[in-house]
Amino acid sequence: MKKMMERVRLVEPERLVVEKVEVPEPSEGEVLIQVKACGICGTDMHAYHGTHPFISTPIVLGHEFSGVTVETGRHVAVEPSLICGKCYNCKTGRYNICNELKVIGCQTDGAFAEYITIPANKVFSIPKDMPFEEAALIEPAAVGVHAVKQAEVRKGDRVVILGSGTVGLMVLQAAKAFGASEIIITDTLNPRLELARELGAEYTINVKDTAPIKWIHDTFGKDGIDKVFECVGGGQSVTVNQAIQLARKGTRIILVGVFEGKLPVELGLVQDRELELIGSLMYKSNDFPEAIGLIHEGKINARRLISRIFPLKKAEEAIRLMEKEKGKIIRIILIP
Repeated sequence: MKKMMERVRLVEPERLVVEKVEVPEPSEGEVLIQVKACGICGTDMHAYHGTHPFISTPIVLGHEFSGVTVETGRHVAVEPSLICGKCYNCKTGRYNICNELKVIGCQTDGAFAEYITIPANKVFSIPKDMPFEEAALIEPAAVGVHAVKQAEVRKGDRVVILGSGTVGLMVLQAAKAFGASEIIITDTLNPRLELARELGAEYTINVKDTAPIKWIHDTFGKDGIDKVFECVGGGQSVTVNQAIQLARKGTRIILVGVFEGKLPVELGLVQDRELELIGSLMYKSNDFPEAIGLIHEGKINARRLISRIFPLKKAEEAIRLMEKEKGKIIRIILIP
């Protein structure tokens, strides 16, 4: 008799259904993982509303998760990227921008489920004393680590981070771990800015109350900022253009936020000031051990980013709470 499990499936926009299905069988080169914790992120929210351009229903969401390998009992986190292994970037080590990139929980069924099969080379052991809820945030922590490495943050750098959602707060903590001495972070929500200060930001700016470019130039001068991270994305170009105007001539801007549609950007200033405008997509395998280490050492405080914990079958209730309490909720973790 086949073993059964529960999963939560997005069958159409704004309709999640709890299903009983057979536990999947791993193919050659795969492992079966019992999911212990799975985060809900902004990508899942966009998918829920049917507004994500690269996610179609029906789909089982969930790409940031931790669990236990059924066969060996290893405590693990998962890098959820599936690649072709054949294109130029796969062959040259930049597989995170694979031509055929798919993400578990986005283009293939994810971890809003009790069990999931994963390619063995995408599974990373975690310390047995690391709580599974915290380990579920290794994936967004790896996003922060990758972005900071893309920026080449050095000891003593003064950094601006636009946006203090989960990714902005992960970039903040990773930048500190890599040696940044001063960090200025912006947002429109005071609870997020208060948390950013708690996590190490020296300065916070609510852009509803303070013009960020003027404040930064008045405080540090036009040559005062070494690196800028855009961690907002969305459908407007205001934060990209803020980054361009904030950056010292000849420095680097990292775009971490996910943008929608075509946006007007001040490319004339990029050319005139010899700015480097660099995208940062997801992570590579070497970012995961670093993210695991930073969380385990307490240099990234994953626990502080967890706002609530819900049982898996209440995923829809959790998503609605995230929308209602946007200023207060950073991450909700689902427990199968």
